[in-house]
Amino acid sequence: MEIEEQLNAYFRSIVREKNPLEHFSQYVCPELYGYDDVKKAILLMLVSDDDHPNIRGRIHIGLVGEPGTGKTVFMEYLEREHNAVYLTQDTTVSTLKGDARRKDYGVQIFRRANDGIVCFDEIELMEDRETLRDVMEKGEVIYAKGGDVERYEAKVRVVVGSNSFKKLSPALQDRLDFIFQFEMPTKDESKKIARKIVKILMGENYVREAEILREYVVWARKFKPVIREEEKIGEVFDQYFDWIGEGRSGRFITKVMRIATAHAKLFHKDVTAEDVKVALKLMNRK
Repeated sequence: MEIEEQLNAYFRSIVREKNPLEHFSQYVCPELYGYDDVKKAILLMLVSDDDHPNIRGRIHIGLVGEPGTGKTVFMEYLEREHNAVYLTQDTTVSTLKGDARRKDYGVQIFRRANDGIVCFDEIELMEDRETLRDVMEKGEVIYAKGGDVERYEAKVRVVVGSNSFKKLSPALQDRLDFIFQFEMPTKDESKKIARKIVKILMGENYVREAEILREYVVWARKFKPVIREEEKIGEVFDQYFDWIGEGRSGRFITKVMRIATAHAKLFHKDVTAEDVKVALKLMNRK
């Protein structure tokens, strides 16, 4: 209990004195240099949750780019440090859809991963991607057996990686709250990556930071923020749509609020207009 109290006091001090999004995102996937926006998105995903009935709060992320650009490293990190289920096209999963004629592997994956994370590498090579879409949105997996339909809770947070999203339906892509394009590192970036890997191999703060981040994620997820400043939040959206000169769908707006809510959880506070501003900035990064 004493250690837990010390950690809670430390986390509260970070919230008071620093920006926890900036601070703790540095602990995400430390073996990779750069990718600051991806690390922030992953931190927000880690603390996201379905805090309100019938409204998805879980954040999903898409990573797209050529092999060797770092996508898989992020997914392997989530498997190693945050108990994510990591699947590739080589995994024995011919389909994600549960059916009595098959081994219902997809159903079991999602049932076991409930409240956790599932990473799909090379998602374009997997079948029944639309079943994944339904799980991402509804948080449940359907199992057909002898004419009967059984439903199981599967409130998973999803990360998908691909060389190209051209084969993914617009509906599935629209369920992704963040999509990041990965590029091959420049010469100077590769030099910095090499130095970072050497430091990690030397054990520089890595184990301690990984443990602290896991505890922080648990601490942040326990907090259930509510939305405040309704009028001010409305004004933020008014200014945003006037600035871009066009409208956005309701799905876009719910993405913004989902990210804003996760951002508020990092600070153990309710959702305000400032959280919405941060979410819009993250979604409109260049």
